Amino acid sequence: MTDTPQPSPTTAEGDPAWLNPATIKGAILAGLGMLFLLFPTASTPVLRYGFGVAFIFFGASDLWSHFAGHEPNQSSNRLVAAFIAIGTGIAIMAWPTEARRIVEVVLAIYLVLQGLNLISRAFLSDGTSGYAGPVFKGLIYGGLGVAMFFAGDFILDTFLVIGAFLAVVVGLIMIGYGVGDHTAEEAAALDSAGILTIITAWVDDREVGDAKRTEVAETLYFEEPDRIHKLTSYSMMLLLSVSIATLAILQDSTAVVIGAMLIAPLMTPIMGTAAAIVNGWRGRMSSSLALVAVSVAAAIGVAWMIATWAPALVPTGQNSQISSRVSPTLLDMAIAIAAGAAGAYATVDERVSASLPGVAIAVALVPPLGVVGVTLRAGLYGDALGAFLLFGTNFVSIILASVLVFFLTGFSPVRRFIDERGDVINVLGTVVVGALIIMIPLGLTGASIINQATGTEKAHEVAEAWLEEYEELELGAVELDGLAIEVNISGTGDLPPIEALEASLSEATGKEITVTVDYFETVRITFSKEDGLDSSEPATTP
Repeated sequence: MTDTPQPSPTTAEGDPAWLNPATIKGAILAGLGMLFLLFPTASTPVLRYGFGVAFIFFGASDLWSHFAGHEPNQSSNRLVAAFIAIGTGIAIMAWPTEARRIVEVVLAIYLVLQGLNLISRAFLSDGTSGYAGPVFKGLIYGGLGVAMFFAGDFILDTFLVIGAFLAVVVGLIMIGYGVGDHTAEEAAALDSAGILTIITAWVDDREVGDAKRTEVAETLYFEEPDRIHKLTSYSMMLLLSVSIATLAILQDSTAVVIGAMLIAPLMTPIMGTAAAIVNGWRGRMSSSLALVAVSVAAAIGVAWMIATWAPALVPTGQNSQISSRVSPTLLDMAIAIAAGAAGAYATVDERVSASLPGVAIAVALVPPLGVVGVTLRAGLYGDALGAFLLFGTNFVSIILASVLVFFLTGFSPVRRFIDERGDVINVLGTVVVGALIIMIPLGLTGASIINQATGTEKAHEVAEAWLEEYEELELGAVELDGLAIEVNISGTGDLPPIEALEASLSEATGKEITVTVDYFETVRITFSKEDGLDSSEPATTP
């Protein structure tokens, strides 16, 4: 006897149950996000129209839900956002060449207006609920708006990448929720549910429970009854990891630095800070941040002390462990975000907790602090600042990523998160502002490195073309330093006119370039058993 295939579930109107606004919106979000991540340049025209249609669809969907009576208590802010979304979508499609700037300006204006609205409402209220929270939140909105309006391309591109990734994550969550099993009431609610409503329902379904939260808290916080024992163990491992890392830096040993990362305990209070933020644990958040601050100061002090008496086996200027940590870029922030997300997920899901050593390696919290101590002792204050910026980048990125993962995995009860949302938003706003501040030097450093690499590559191509007809000459290293280019050449025979190289380089870069050519004449020696030694003298170069 075989089972009779059951028909796919359908709604009252006869449509498949999975065909609802939640799955449609999710598919649009995930598709646009993947398109941008996979084909950032080629997908620009498609993305322009895709985002235009998406803005219009989302705005029209919210308006339809309101005026059709599905959500009669819809807030005025959501209605305003719906009209702005429709207008933005139309503008993107009507003026394609200005699409990027349109989105940037609209978001900037909306954020600034929201910030001013929050601040004005705070001062016009009776003050019973306090002024600090709304005013601080308004300043965050306003600061984000100003940053969006004046930010350089590197910040906007970073936001686009993060937005595309979040679009994929949110889109997949909406699809997963839309195709899941629901009661008749929940299925009917899908027609009018917004993105935030669906995400809230998704998180509520995955709530880990108080027992799991208590279990995780015991590993993240140094509390009674074993507070002294935990702090002693933490301090000992921090001291040992910093000592190993500093000694490895002084001898330029990558393998030993990795060993220091494996035993470094600094990830625990940082992860504890993120867990406290999403759960509204003010005391635990304060104690975790205090422990991080004390640990940072102690790590730098220990590194300074070791660098005082331990000999540096490799000169500081040639030490790869130092040079690789004093010029952080946005790539370092991306690495830290991914590592922080992995660490948070491993904290909640015990099945992948063994991956934490890999997270420690990826983030590398202790080695930058070791570099700070070593470079401060050597009087290299610029390098020390760069290494400390790398640590700050890792710290902020881990918290942002961990908060998001903790929320999506149900580590924070939805009701508690909603009740504590004021404090959560204030703390997260501070972290976001810190991230924006950090992104400016990271972006500038990254842009400088990219420009340096691009300019060097272009100069190498021009120099190759300059020597193309001179087969006896071989191009060596090409080094770019601002507006000065140094070209190394080896071989025999006369050089082509250097004036031609200078003109070509100036034309390729659009700037007046100073060219220095280092010509190393070579002697070709051929030896065979039959003919003996045959030496040819180099040609004389005028």
